[in-house]
Amino acid sequence: SHSQIPACSLRGDRALKVLEPYPMAATGWSFNTPRLLTNGLSVTFVTNNFDLFARDEMADDLSDFLPYLLNITAEDVGREFARHYKDRYGMLRPEWRVLFHLGRRGDMTAKEICHQAALHKTKVSRAVAALERKRYLSRRTMDTDQRFEILSLTKSGRAVFADLSKVATNYERSLETMLGPQDMAQVKRLLSTLRKMPAKRARP
Repeated sequence: SHSQIPACSLRGDRALKVLEPYPMAATGWSFNTPRLLTNGLSVTFVTNNFDLFARDEMADDLSDFLPYLLNITAEDVGREFARHYKDRYGMLRPEWRVLFHLGRRGDMTAKEICHQAALHKTKVSRAVAALERKRYLSRRTMDTDQRFEILSLTKSGRAVFADLSKVATNYERSLETMLGPQDMAQVKRLLSTLRKMPAKRARP
């Protein structure tokens, strides 16, 4: 297809030669664009119609892009629950995840939490320090290897975990009511499959 670029004029202290309307052919992502020639200056014009079309197409593609869908869904679904641990206990998400794993699995090292929670060691380190300041967590040097510390929930930390576990259970029940038991089970099954997928198979 062809589109016409209208003749243009520019005012300035340089003489300008204006080209007449010039057909522009758009093929895929490349253009044959019209040019205006001045004294020592070449100006290339590109219509923005194709650019807008391309952006719309990319937006449509992105809305169906699985990693994007997973990320945005996790943000939306988790936001309501996050309000509870933020408002009640002043915790950030990494703190909740560290607390959760210690509550579920008992004493752990920071390295084990990094692996289980899929968190970077820097985030785990900051979360551990924050939970310790809140007195939800304590640590002691491992007897067999003093390079590592054993992390444990304190009595207050266990109470916070028990409270948030009830909130989490109720929230999950509300999601199951919305989706239905079968769809809820299918969503969990598919997410579990994605989590177990070898990284090399998921590379672009």
